[in-house]
Amino acid sequence: MGELVAASAAGDAEQVRVLLQAGIEPDAKDACDALICAAKNGHEGVMQALLEAGAAVDSKNNDAMTALMVAAQYGQDDAMRVLLEAGAAVDAADLTGATALMAASFNGHTGAVRVLLAAGAEIGCKEKNGWAALMFAAKNGHEGVMQALLEAGAAVDSKGNDGMTALIVAANNGQAGAVRVLLEAGAAVDSIDDHEATALKMASLSGHTGAVQVLLAAGAEIDCKEKNGWAALMCASNNGHEGVLQALLDAGAAVDSKNHHGQTALMMASYSGHTGAVQVLLAAGAEIGCQEKNGLAALMCAASHGHEGVMQALLGAGAAVDLINDERMTALMMASHNRHTGAVRVLLEVGAAVDSKSENQLMALMYASLQGHEGAVLALLEAGAAVDSIDDCEATALIRAGFNGHTGAVQVLLAAGAEIGCKDRNGVAALISAALNGHEGVMQALLEAGAEVDLKDNLGQTALLVAAEYGQAGAVRLLLGARAAVNSPGQSGATALRHRLREFGCGARAAGGGRRVAAP
Repeated sequence: MGELVAASAAGDAEQVRVLLQAGIEPDAKDACDALICAAKNGHEGVMQALLEAGAAVDSKNNDAMTALMVAAQYGQDDAMRVLLEAGAAVDAADLTGATALMAASFNGHTGAVRVLLAAGAEIGCKEKNGWAALMFAAKNGHEGVMQALLEAGAAVDSKGNDGMTALIVAANNGQAGAVRVLLEAGAAVDSIDDHEATALKMASLSGHTGAVQVLLAAGAEIDCKEKNGWAALMCASNNGHEGVLQALLDAGAAVDSKNHHGQTALMMASYSGHTGAVQVLLAAGAEIGCQEKNGLAALMCAASHGHEGVMQALLGAGAAVDLINDERMTALMMASHNRHTGAVRVLLEVGAAVDSKSENQLMALMYASLQGHEGAVLALLEAGAAVDSIDDCEATALIRAGFNGHTGAVQVLLAAGAEIGCKDRNGVAALISAALNGHEGVMQALLEAGAEVDLKDNLGQTALLVAAEYGQAGAVRLLLGARAAVNSPGQSGATALRHRLREFGCGARAAGGGRRVAAP
């Protein structure tokens, strides 16, 4: 920092004059920085000295801010007067298009706003996002500034590039006082932004109960919906804003109104895990078994995300535990699929049907096994799930768990008596399924439990052939260690060795045979 800038920042007008009289000729940047530092701190004497010495009143810093903008930002009214008297451009804009009036409005400096208005500041000027001064003041709840702007003729319903008005901005930020000021000035209470959202919807989404109450008292349309069909009640439910929910329900909001997907507020609160909101909606008579377009009901929404508190509330209110969606999936299946052991146990405790099947013939046990969800697998088996039930591919839970490499789930299933040699419609048993993907832990568990190492699928392939074909070297070693028949061919006549030779397009000698074996 140069001497001139330092003296200006400190407000030492005498030193500034001494430096200037000593013949210091600051470059444009130093002069700009000095004037801005003085303006920021309200050092009018320094500013006068700099301006008299020829400092450019509208010079800009790296953010394209002038001294007037900085003075407005910090509420330095007298400094602003000095600059304006020196000819400062009242509507100069920075890199974002913001003016001094916007800066003063955003920071709540009513006096500065009045000084700028008296100097002819353009009240409707907008920055790059289409915001005018009134919107900046509304965002931060600066009611005095808002009154000054409105009295000077600010357009109360002017919109930004996103279609938001000052009222929507104030509501979204929970500025209940600002909402009142705007409504009293004639703001359109149900004006919408580009997403067709109203001030009430935005206040509800953000959980601002006070703003919601002000808007309702002003006659806001309570069930108005935006582009996706969301009404204020749904927005509040999704975010768990119980105070807003109660205010809306007390004002007559339709508790079972649906969005374009057929979802209700109760489903949204359940999906998001807001137990308190669910209880408020149930107390207001929400339809507990209502289903959206894909057949999901509130209990399924909660179960699929493991929200046990919500599930308890819904079940306590009479939710049907075995209700199915369009894919014939139940809440139990969803909880099992998504690895929520606690949710699975909650449902089992109230008698959820453990052997119900989806349209793919998958039971909850199958979903849990597919995901390697050991806790759910154990809970379901303890509740009586059929361990060897098959899906539409005739695969069992053991085969599916083996295919995905879930050793723990495989061990739980084996301990429950799963049929180790059971095959799917292609003749694939659990060992072959695991060998395909090289799941050595699963294979070890199956072999230790007595899996037949040379069992073949419908193509005559053994686990060793499959492991060799897919390049699972570890699985091959494991199977050889278990005395798998190394020269057992599949239907094509290829052995495990030949499958490996294919990769190289050459022949080799079979171990100990002395006879050349050509890769097929």
